[in-house]
Amino acid sequence: QDALDAVQRVFRRAALSSPSGDPWDALRRSIGDARSVGSASSHGSGVKEGTGRDVRMQLHADDVRIKADIIRLIVQYLQDEGFACAAITLQDEASVKLKQLAAQRAQLRRMKRAIADGDWSEAEKLVSKAVFRSQKSFLYALYKQQFLELIDAQEVQKAFALLTKRMKQFETFAPNQGEFSELCYLLTCKSVADAAGFRDWAGVTSGREYLVEQFAALLELDSAESAAAQDLPPHRLLKLLQQAVSFQVAHARYHPRIPPRISTLLSDYESFVVPNAPRATFVGHRDNVKCVAFAGAERGTLLVTGSSDKTVMIWDALGRVGDRVAPMATLQGHSARVWDVAATVDGAIIASSSGDGSVCLWAYSDSLSAASTRSHPSSSVVRSPYQNGGAQVSQVSVAAGGGKG
Repeated sequence: QDALDAVQRVFRRAALSSPSGDPWDALRRSIGDARSVGSASSHGSGVKEGTGRDVRMQLHADDVRIKADIIRLIVQYLQDEGFACAAITLQDEASVKLKQLAAQRAQLRRMKRAIADGDWSEAEKLVSKAVFRSQKSFLYALYKQQFLELIDAQEVQKAFALLTKRMKQFETFAPNQGEFSELCYLLTCKSVADAAGFRDWAGVTSGREYLVEQFAALLELDSAESAAAQDLPPHRLLKLLQQAVSFQVAHARYHPRIPPRISTLLSDYESFVVPNAPRATFVGHRDNVKCVAFAGAERGTLLVTGSSDKTVMIWDALGRVGDRVAPMATLQGHSARVWDVAATVDGAIIASSSGDGSVCLWAYSDSLSAASTRSHPSSSVVRSPYQNGGAQVSQVSVAAGGGKG
């Protein structure tokens, strides 16, 4: 029974819901959940709570402490690599910003004390500082607390002056639409509680404490100073990068047997995949294919092939994966096998050379036809002089000889 009571106390102190049934079973379930959380966290990808909600750790890059840590990591790396001058320059520039940050922290501490003590004249001096000028919601809440204290003390004239000169410009930052109207109504009341929206006002001291708690993230920056004093582990930046790369490799789609050599950090790791299946199969020739060339745009949207069946075929090179692609057009005109094909960059002109001693130029359009034919004096042409260049096709000269004209 003593052990069971101890378990109950542990749950209460941890602010956990009271376990139903056997406390030992509840404790074991909690330990199991904690282990699963720790296991998932070790992979860095996030954890699953008991409710199934995905909980991910986030790096708040705007946090002042995170920014200071990043600077320290860079300085350490520069020092380790022998860039002493660069490290010193960066430290000097960072020190200037740290001094500015220290001055802001001092102003924040002064504001906190001024609110707690009700020293509104000191608070009025501090609101002109840069650290507070952009905090419109905070300024509205600050002036509201001061206004409520003036109403509570029945200093209506001062309250009216504060409302018109200070609070009016921050009216849009009120937490709800009707609050500013109720503040104006309080000028005619004898007590703060006379307004429906402020009946729960707890008084001067509690109001000041609530104001400090409400803006704790703004007014509590002392913890950032302790972070600067923390020792920096050696080669910390490289270790963090190694962890990031290891995570990318572990979560890649394919896992190579040999650990990959990472040659760049400028892009995420992607495993190299050797093609193990044809993207598409082009079916149409009745005999063996002798030559292939890309045509069309610079990346090759068309495919031109020549075959021993004496034909030239044009295909859609961007056919869908796994398709059996049929030819878009079949060019007939040669009387022997086609040994080589070439095309202009835009695919408008296609050249083919054949064992019949001829080179054919084809104008590719909606209706295909032989633009011109020239015969060679020799019996066959093994390699076409045409290359994948738009101007080269039209400039090629073909030797004269008895031919088809």
